[in-house]
Amino acid sequence: MAVIQLCASQAENHAAYLFRTTGVKVFSLEEALFYAYHNWKQTADDLFSPDFIDWVRRDLKLSEIADKLRGYASLSFGDRLVSCLRVIDYFDESEIDSLLRDLDAWEKRLEWEKLKDWGDYLAARGMPGKAVIVYKKALADSRRVSLLNNLAVVLMRLERFAESVFLLEEALKREPSNKELAINYAEALIYAGRIRDATAVLDSLPPSDAVFGLFGELYSRSGDFAKALTNLTAAAGGGSVEYIYRLADYYISVSEYYNALNAINGVKRPDARTAVKRAEVFKAKEDYASASDILEKALSAWPDDAELWIQLSECCRRNYNIDRAIHASARALALHPDSARAKLEEVKVKRAQNRPREYQEALSRLIDSLKNEYRDMEEAL
Repeated sequence: MAVIQLCASQAENHAAYLFRTTGVKVFSLEEALFYAYHNWKQTADDLFSPDFIDWVRRDLKLSEIADKLRGYASLSFGDRLVSCLRVIDYFDESEIDSLLRDLDAWEKRLEWEKLKDWGDYLAARGMPGKAVIVYKKALADSRRVSLLNNLAVVLMRLERFAESVFLLEEALKREPSNKELAINYAEALIYAGRIRDATAVLDSLPPSDAVFGLFGELYSRSGDFAKALTNLTAAAGGGSVEYIYRLADYYISVSEYYNALNAINGVKRPDARTAVKRAEVFKAKEDYASASDILEKALSAWPDDAELWIQLSECCRRNYNIDRAIHASARALALHPDSARAKLEEVKVKRAQNRPREYQEALSRLIDSLKNEYRDMEEAL
């Protein structure tokens, strides 16, 4: 019987290559090129990196192709990308022609626009620290309102509220009637502790779920819990998942756990994040067994959700179920090996095991990965 022969990389390789920006694993050259072709804006730099070339040479045992990839280093970005994709006979000419048209249109865009695209991608992927680096690079070329706003938003995620306020003030000077900017500005003011200024901004805006939600946050921080609840309830009434979760957070903060669960039940399309939020209610009560049960049930529906595994590891660790915590932590890292949160949970699990050496090794890996992550980003820019 005739037998189909696998390519060398498919037949022999068991070591994955991890794309740095997206966190996607590939096991063969064909798989890597296919993924890079369809996600070239986020992954093309990987194809030129020493790590990728070493993977091709060492793990795929394709020394000749690795030498070709290294030889493309002096070419322009577009020529390098196309040459990499043509290094084996995998794409037909119509596919390459389509990519060339996309590259031509992309290269005609201004540099700040390309950087903004990259920053937006990183922000959406939950990488605000990396996004800050990219947005700041873009702002060196252009002080566009969209850049000022997006940088302010990711800085808020990093709790750098004073910087966010400064950027949004600049943006509002350029577009004073932009209501979305004003809402973001009010939020930054609240978290920066400038309650009076935030109140003035919110009073100037027409009623909306966002305005109600921010008034709820403002009154909560001011200690006026009756008004906080009124506004948070109004915001959640619009059906927004974010405001429903914020209402639940409020109930948790005042130890009204039954009401918190009722609020979460208002989510029309529950997902893994809904399960995490339900588990948070029981974690606040220090009922880690019930929280673990919720997460275990959610994992039957979403077994590849790394956040669920991280949360389960924490709950099991706090409930002294160390064996289950070890498994959950390892599963989270396997799904998302680049996740700082997964690595931090691994450190905590090692500490709970009372294994000082393994704890120190895990901690060192976490610190080294954080250093390397930002070094790689800065070098790429």
